[in-house]
Amino acid sequence: MRHQFKAFIFDLDGTLVDSAAIVELVMRRWCRENEIEYALLEDSSRSSRTEDTVRSVAPHLDCKSEAEKIEAIEREELKNLKEIRGASAFLERLPNRQWALATSSDSLTAIAKLQATGMPIPRVLIGGDQVDYGKPHPEAYLSAATGLRLSAEDCLAFEDSDTGISSAVAAGCSVMVVGTRRITSSPQIIGSIVDFEEIDFVVGECSSLTLTALSRQNKTRLDKG
Repeated sequence: MRHQFKAFIFDLDGTLVDSAAIVELVMRRWCRENEIEYALLEDSSRSSRTEDTVRSVAPHLDCKSEAEKIEAIEREELKNLKEIRGASAFLERLPNRQWALATSSDSLTAIAKLQATGMPIPRVLIGGDQVDYGKPHPEAYLSAATGLRLSAEDCLAFEDSDTGISSAVAAGCSVMVVGTRRITSSPQIIGSIVDFEEIDFVVGECSSLTLTALSRQNKTRLDKG
């Protein structure tokens, strides 16, 4: 099982930060204001761009304008945003040229979430507003890899959702699953973690990044994928 890569690419929501409650609060409010049943978008809003979520349930609205309003409201609700345990310390140790963000949040919201949790801002940040196609399309991960001047095959993606995993797999990345929600199966998935205190990395020759497991149980999860 491959555990050595040239760079890591991270999703944001559900991977580095626990924003589920904030997103639900904001989207429920938006649904009430627009007389839309929240249950219709509950699944579609997870890991999708806000614009795509709006389009899926309210194509009669100006999807781009509504998405901008939603993202702006979300940025005002970040006071209680929490990092996924160990994420900040993990990122701070990574060489800046060897990691990137590929998120469905727009770039302003992504930066606000990183700042709210005290995380570093990557040199390469691909937001949902910077791609033509949202996840599960591979564009976000392909763009992030290009920004790092690497091929996607050289990168390990950290993802929490089936939509995001499908995006990373389609781009050619290997994938580390964060959390327990995934259903997607792929030989490109190398393992799963609950949080970032379960793994570490070593910077090796030619600046390679080698993953290491911090417990016997997690070593088994990395080896099995």
